[in-house]
Amino acid sequence: MLVGFLKRYSSLRDLFIDMMCLEFFKSIPIPLLTLLCFSADSPLFDANYSAYNRGVYFGMIMGFGKLAGMVGHIVLGYLSDYYSRVLLLLVAAVGLFAAGLFGCIGIYYGSPIIFTLSFIVVELLYSAKPAALVIAQERVDNNFRVQSLSYVQFFIAIGATFGPIVGGFCILNVANYWHYLLPWVLIFVGSLILMWRRYHQLDLYVSSSSAALQYKDKTSVQSMFQGRSPYGCFRDMLVQLKNNKFLCLSWLLLLLPQFSWGSFYELLAPVMQTRFNYSGSSIGLVLGGMAASVVFASMIVVPKMRAIYGEVTMALLGSIILTAGLLVCSIAVAFSAYQFAGVFVICSVLPVAVGDVLLFCVFFSWVGSSVSAGRRGFVSGVAYASILAIWSINGFIGGHLIVNHLPWFLLYLPLGALSLLVFLAIYAKSLHYRTKLVLYAN
Repeated sequence: MLVGFLKRYSSLRDLFIDMMCLEFFKSIPIPLLTLLCFSADSPLFDANYSAYNRGVYFGMIMGFGKLAGMVGHIVLGYLSDYYSRVLLLLVAAVGLFAAGLFGCIGIYYGSPIIFTLSFIVVELLYSAKPAALVIAQERVDNNFRVQSLSYVQFFIAIGATFGPIVGGFCILNVANYWHYLLPWVLIFVGSLILMWRRYHQLDLYVSSSSAALQYKDKTSVQSMFQGRSPYGCFRDMLVQLKNNKFLCLSWLLLLLPQFSWGSFYELLAPVMQTRFNYSGSSIGLVLGGMAASVVFASMIVVPKMRAIYGEVTMALLGSIILTAGLLVCSIAVAFSAYQFAGVFVICSVLPVAVGDVLLFCVFFSWVGSSVSAGRRGFVSGVAYASILAIWSINGFIGGHLIVNHLPWFLLYLPLGALSLLVFLAIYAKSLHYRTKLVLYAN
């Protein structure tokens, strides 16, 4: 299916490769962060630094990073409508370069403040995902939008699969404090290569000649934004939310499962570290397995289900799968004293990832299809910023709950997915009717 899709839409091939490489380097330090926050030999803290303060720092570094990402997605989403969406790929590579630089300096000198800057900068400048998702929708026919989004997720997940594995390999096989420093060196060097590649292809991407442009926005939207400020775009978007009920509904449905998926994705590593005493290399393998599950879902599950079911049915099935996986994880963590519990936590990774991919592809497609091309980049950027806002809340709350109030965290984890499941089960028929009326109007 992927081969046939790329033959039909060959202009998306470079986009897929770009996203795979960017996500690979961005995900390398994921297993490392848990050890840097909670391990006794961390170069950032003294060995006697309390577990509570370490948990608070972990929540702060994730939360502030996501808050910076909110600002970046909104501003860069606006600029992507005014100039070009593909410029955000170069900006993302610059963000990785800064993250690698600050990460190396922070670890070498043992400075938590400088190390935190690496996460803030990369999240501020890393807006490649919403731009890539918008490009993937604009360059295909309406009937292939969900499938195109799933393939973007597929290539992103490939990079996210091998990134944590490489980070875990560095932890396992490199001696002394270099196992903390080497991943950031890899990010620094890799970002230089990506920046060089993007810079030398920049003329090709922003050329006004449509024949030379490898993946150009479907419509020229610069004239729509002449003289408009981000504030004016916000005002127009609020009017859209008031008058476009389907956009508002799609946005809410997109955000609701992120309370559960964001908590699971961001806090699974510290749970495995603090409750099950997993090593850094084991955490890296599990996180790599999570990304591999996203690969499986986006490559096989979404295209197969799209060929059989409608989008509302896909969303309903995705919410069932997601809720079931989260409940298994919560019950397993509650019984972490038993040896079998860790196995069930690992087994929950597959259904949680599959359910999230199904829901994200459907609902993000609805958000993009609800507005005109001239506002799609900005609205998608704000939607992604809203997701990061939820992930920020998860980072601040989850880091505290895991260490001090674990039962409350286990109740919080499946709440968003369960709420979505109840809503879809009640309003499935009306959603079927509404999507037929307005989904592909734009």
